[in-house]
This record gives sequence, structure tokens and C-alpha cells, in this order.
Amino acid sequence: MKRVIKVLVLILIILIALICASLALSSYRRNQVQLSVVNPVTYVQADIPSLFDEMNTDTLHLMIYDSENDDCIYLDEVMLKEISFDYDGTELDSIYKIVYEDSSRTYTNQTIKNTYQIQAIPAIVTIEQTESGFTKTDSFEWSGNTEEDKQALTDYLLRNGLIQA
Repeated sequence: MKRVIKVLVLILIILIALICASLALSSYRRNQVQLSVVNPVTYVQADIPSLFDEMNTDTLHLMIYDSENDDCIYLDEVMLKEISFDYDGTELDSIYKIVYEDSSRTYTNQTIKNTYQIQAIPAIVTIEQTESGFTKTDSFEWSGNTEEDKQALTDYLLRNGLIQA
């Protein structure tokens, strides 16, 4: 009888530990710091026509993004966040991520660059809807020089009304 009680107590302790671990993990995920200040939803190249309709606009700002590219992560989670902080915490949720590694089944890296008329990735491009698709009207392209990139990105965001001076 004592053995059965010991086994039941041990099972109860294990169950309590599992419940506590589950609650801690849920709390962590719920309170996890959001590093990105752009729209959290990611899209692929093929989503762009429906994105114009969904957002009810003729102009979109797209971040050409690869979640495994250090430059893309730095642009998204550091540089844009710093600029957002510099401009009173302005949310940049009208910038949509186009995840090109997910688009690569039909679009190669060079095709993405050609499509948006850019030389480097990461990039943020402004496109306007046309009858035949879309056309690029402005862009920021990563050069690898952090200070020059930050100024060029700030200028791009100001030009396109994404932040206010």
C-alpha cells in the first residue's frame, strides 16, 4: 500500500511539473519581445496582387526579406527599430515582408532583383499598382555600410511618409 501511495505521489509531482513548465512556456511566448516594427505577417511574391486588394491601396511598401540572411535580420530587427525609436516609436506596419526564400520555387534571387529593379537584398521597395501588375516608384537598398544605410533608410521612410520629421 505504501508503495502505491509513493508511486501516486511521484506521478502527481511529475504532472505538476509538466503543468508548470507548460504554463511558463505559454507565458514566455505570450510576452516574447517583438523585435520587428514592420507588419508581422509575411507574404510571398504571388501574394502581391491580392495584397493590393486586401489593403485597399494602389501603393505598397515591401521589404524583400530572407529570415536566414543576417543583413535582412539586422535591417528588420535593429536598424528599423532604431529609426522607429528615433521617431517616437512610430510603427512601420505598412511595410510588408515579401519572404523571397519562400518565393524561390518560382522566383530565383536574380528574378526577385529584376522584378523590383534592385541590385541588393535586403531592400524595401515602394510599388504602385498598374493595369499590367505593378511598377517600382522608390526603393532603399542595403549597401553594407551601416551609417550610410541608416541615413538612406531614414530618407526613404521620410520621402514615403512612413515616418514624420
